[in-house]
Amino acid sequence: MVKKVIVCVSAAFLAIIFSACSSRPEPKEEKLNLVTLGYEWTQITKGQPFPWKEMDGFFPSNGHPYGFDRHPNPKPGSREDSVVYVSVPKGGSGKVALKINQDYGSSSQLYDYYICEPAYPYNAISSIENLEYAFAPKDSVEIVALCRTSEGRPEKVQELHINSYKWKEYDFYVYILGDEKAIKDRERSQIMNSNEFWDFFDKAYGQAIVKHGSPYGEFVSAGTVKIKNSPESAEESLDRNYILSRANGKYEDADTSCFAGDILEINEKIISRTAGGGTKRNLIQVAYPAKRFWPLKAYDNKNIQICGEPTDSPVGRILELEPIADPKCVATKASVTWDGNRKVWRLKYKNGHEEDATTSNVDAKCMVFAETALSDKIGESPGAAAITWTWSPKASVVFLPWNGNLTAKLALHELGHTMGLDDLNEPWLSKIPDDTLNLSESVLIISNANSEENNLMHKDLDSKAYKLRKRGVLITDTTKPGKEYQWDCFHNKGTEFCAMPTRDPDFLEQFFNDYEHRELYFR
Repeated sequence: MVKKVIVCVSAAFLAIIFSACSSRPEPKEEKLNLVTLGYEWTQITKGQPFPWKEMDGFFPSNGHPYGFDRHPNPKPGSREDSVVYVSVPKGGSGKVALKINQDYGSSSQLYDYYICEPAYPYNAISSIENLEYAFAPKDSVEIVALCRTSEGRPEKVQELHINSYKWKEYDFYVYILGDEKAIKDRERSQIMNSNEFWDFFDKAYGQAIVKHGSPYGEFVSAGTVKIKNSPESAEESLDRNYILSRANGKYEDADTSCFAGDILEINEKIISRTAGGGTKRNLIQVAYPAKRFWPLKAYDNKNIQICGEPTDSPVGRILELEPIADPKCVATKASVTWDGNRKVWRLKYKNGHEEDATTSNVDAKCMVFAETALSDKIGESPGAAAITWTWSPKASVVFLPWNGNLTAKLALHELGHTMGLDDLNEPWLSKIPDDTLNLSESVLIISNANSEENNLMHKDLDSKAYKLRKRGVLITDTTKPGKEYQWDCFHNKGTEFCAMPTRDPDFLEQFFNDYEHRELYFR
């Protein structure tokens, strides 16, 4: 749920990304072959029913598949909070439910309700039938109201603002780490090329009259290593798949093994495709556990040493010799230790034989030293999350870890960042009660945290809701606090509607090199 916006880049990088190079062919992009999975996470619900206060007015209708925005906790007397917003596609139609004569006792019989013009004298537009109001707006914004009369005196109860938008379509490019034919765990590996996910995308973002284009993507092996173990035990007979990620530090020129077989190759793919006119919104899906590794080099043409100057030294760690992602590199089972007296690395094989790591037994272009133990599944360790990096208003990359049944919701949230939305902090739906509120208000806030009214972009991703709103919602960005208007953000890009916060200025490469992020997302 973290969003990084890159705003300060070099002229050379901008030239690469945005130049119109006539000699460079546009990259060929293949559509993802969508599959139907049928796992538990695909049964995503919109959250628990919201406990609306019994008041006269407009309410959600099951017959309206688009946006509905009624303030869940309006301030008494606030006109802005009292307005209800709905969205429809341009030229389309919708409906809302109505509640009338609520909790007035015998006096309720004195009121006659009708749909009216929003300005006094509140002329009637239509009568109320079946406790619903259907509409087919002709203008971009049409305003009507619910009115009532008593003894001939008209009174406006609530306004309904009907917003119509042209459908907005967004394309995405997905990199799925792994071999499509060899994948066994389809739940983890194929979430982003599933029919269920993209159907749910359209359901969630359809509130703002937004839908996905044809999802493009590919399975890639960069950084993904598959080791076929000898069947010495039932456990060891299983193939192992994991991600190799370089330890942070200074490395040498690109023609060394320092840059081979690493997840960094995906970075180069993204920049190349984006610069060549390809899809700008990218997502990297990771389903495997991770190992941190140290590239190798024969500095004296004999002894194998660590390549470059990593800031986190492998000395003193439990290591093993591992192949990089290149299928030509064969696994050699050996543990690795550092001989501090002789300043050499030692290999110990299963048969007990030990020897120095040299060019005769280690191919520095094929092998690395890696941590022995696999980490927990990426995204399941405490604090791990997805992250979105944006280096222009239209170019971005999402790094998506596996996070159990929350993965689909996490992906929807992060893709919202690629389309311009920021993280939110809606005080009326936060799980943490505000100290300034009295007890009853705090209890209401806590009970509503998982309701259908909680926002898709809320910083608390445990919520199952996916609400998007027309009205201004508070963003969490501390460098530029303010409100964001989500429906209009998709259709009217600009600071008036989109928060578009600014944070650390840097290149996309920092995402792959930064120590803090590597610890958080790869360990």
